[in-house]
Amino acid sequence: GYTYNWTLAMSGWHIGSISGPTSLSTSATSITIYGPATGTTSSGLIKVSSSNNCGNVSGLRTLGVTYCHNAISNNNSVANTSSSLYPNPTTGEFKIDVTTDLDEEMTIQVYDVSGKLIISEKHNVTTGTSTLTTTLENYKAGLYFVRLLDSKAANVYSQTVIKN
Repeated sequence: GYTYNWTLAMSGWHIGSISGPTSLSTSATSITIYGPATGTTSSGLIKVSSSNNCGNVSGLRTLGVTYCHNAISNNNSVANTSSSLYPNPTTGEFKIDVTTDLDEEMTIQVYDVSGKLIISEKHNVTTGTSTLTTTLENYKAGLYFVRLLDSKAANVYSQTVIKN
C-alpha cells in the first residue's frame, strides 16, 4: 500500500478539523482541510508525496489553493448538500452522488496536479439525490483534484481522485 504525506503551507489551515494538524501521513488519498473561521480570503499551498512499502518515495506534488470565507445567504435558500465520489481509484469514469435540498445547477471542475483546469461540466441537480458522471478516460494515469461548485460558485465538495 501507499502512504500519503500531506503538508499544509497556509497559516490557520488544518487537516481534518478546525484544530487538526498541519501535516499528516495516512493511507487516505484525500484529506479535508479547514480554513480560518474569520476573514475573507486566504491562500497557500498543499503539498503531498507518496511512499510505498519498499521505501520508494514519489516526487512532491504541490497545489495552490485559495480559500474564500463569506457569509452566504440568498433569502435563506442556502443548499444543504452532501456528496460522495466513487469509484476511487478509477480506470476512467467516476460518479459523484449529490444530495441537496435545492434544485440548482452545479459545476464539476477537475484539475491536474499542476493546478490546470482540465474539465468543467455543468449539471442540473434536483432536490434529493442526483448522480453526476465525469470521465477521465482521455487523460493519463495520476492524481486529479475534483471540486463541486454550487450555482453561487461556492465550493461544496472537494476530493482527490486517482486514475489507474
